[in-house]
Amino acid sequence: AAARKWRDAPVVDDAAAGLHRTDCAARMTAQLASALNEQSAALAVVEARTLVSEKMHQRELAMMDYLCRDDDIVRFEAAGLIDVRRSVLTQCPESQLARHFAEGGKWHDGDEDGIPVDADSVQFRRLVNYLRLRAMPKELCAEDPANIA
Repeated sequence: AAARKWRDAPVVDDAAAGLHRTDCAARMTAQLASALNEQSAALAVVEARTLVSEKMHQRELAMMDYLCRDDDIVRFEAAGLIDVRRSVLTQCPESQLARHFAEGGKWHDGDEDGIPVDADSVQFRRLVNYLRLRAMPKELCAEDPANIA
């Protein structure tokens, strides 16, 4: 009976069988390439998310360092109270603010009512906000404070 099945099997010529094997191999190669491309794309997404997460973590660490500094506060009275860290006021060593508020400077300790500011309060607040921005770690700034006028 086994011999009979062999005899009844269709005759396949070697060229047709070779084409069939080549076609199967090409389809398998295409499927593998497609799966590899999908995996590469998924890996690229994971790498991009990891990079974003690492950058966010670095920003969070910089923010914590910035916010948790051990720095005393100087209070001003300029059409309302303004509290400013001493390190913000003294970051430009050549400035008059730095000379006045540095260790041993003219106004070392603030007053509960605030040091009166004899200047335009709007301009003084702008100056303080600029100095605060300048004192921030660069990782936390959308733009380099040195470029802001």
